[in-house]
Amino acid sequence: MKFFAFSNKNKKSGVSLLVAIVGSSIALGVATSIMISLSHSIEQAQNIERSTQVFFAVESGLEAGFFHHNSRGQGTQFLGINDSNFSEKQIINHPTVNLDTKWTIKGRAKENFIKGQLKEFTSLEIPWYWDNSSTVADPLSLTNNDIHFNLEITPPPSFDFGIPAGEDPHPVINWIITRKNTEHGINSLNPYTPTPENPCNPNGSFFCNPSSSFLLTNVDNKLGALSPRIGNDTKMAIIDFTSSDIKSSNFKLVVTPLTSFTASNGDKISGIDYTLQETSNINLPLPYYNVETQVQALGFEKNLTLANIPEQTAVSAFNYVIFD
Repeated sequence: MKFFAFSNKNKKSGVSLLVAIVGSSIALGVATSIMISLSHSIEQAQNIERSTQVFFAVESGLEAGFFHHNSRGQGTQFLGINDSNFSEKQIINHPTVNLDTKWTIKGRAKENFIKGQLKEFTSLEIPWYWDNSSTVADPLSLTNNDIHFNLEITPPPSFDFGIPAGEDPHPVINWIITRKNTEHGINSLNPYTPTPENPCNPNGSFFCNPSSSFLLTNVDNKLGALSPRIGNDTKMAIIDFTSSDIKSSNFKLVVTPLTSFTASNGDKISGIDYTLQETSNINLPLPYYNVETQVQALGFEKNLTLANIPEQTAVSAFNYVIFD
């Protein structure tokens, strides 16, 4: 009988031990889960903080690019971020968060031609002068070039620019060439017509025919309206206006659609194709620019390119049409 009582007592002790072990395991599991969850929360908070730091570091590079582009103008282009001669002045240090930001600007064509689309009521402006500095450390270095170009504008087939059937054509795209002349100041050459009541006279230089391509070159013998007039001259051939023999500089070509891109049946088009070739093999300023940034830290690198930022177009001097 004594043996039986001892055996029963031992069994109860085993159950208590088992319950204690299970309870401890549950408590340990809960504590471990809490620690893991807390660790993930801390890690996530650190990642969010780091992401915020990287975001503002990238933003600082973009803002620097915008500022220096606007200070130097269209056509600004600095060395690439990975170039061996990259300027230290284009590195923004953020010592409190251990981040460095590199930035640069790309604003000129890789080739001697530009392809794109004219947009409704939006001017295309291409200058033949720009800052030629390769880094922000360089002082402003203005480059002026003689103007040599072929511009071809190609509307979609059968697009009528909303001109109803039977109605007389009217100018649909305007072009202007501006210059700075040492003797006569700022001049511009606009489309010309010998008959003001009919600006689309075939002997004029307006772009009126919406169903065919339009070609304009610096060696064109087409007449343009000169503004302001020089002496008694109210018109001049394009080839004479763009000649380098007349002490002119700061040439710019401006092309502006004059009507909506809507056909008479209501169809819309996104744009009209154009090709601008620089015939003296100069890589012209683009109608948009890119800002590139790179954020670096220990074992970490992030690159970002903000591409195709439109250039701000300005109202050109004497940007109007003269019927004379």
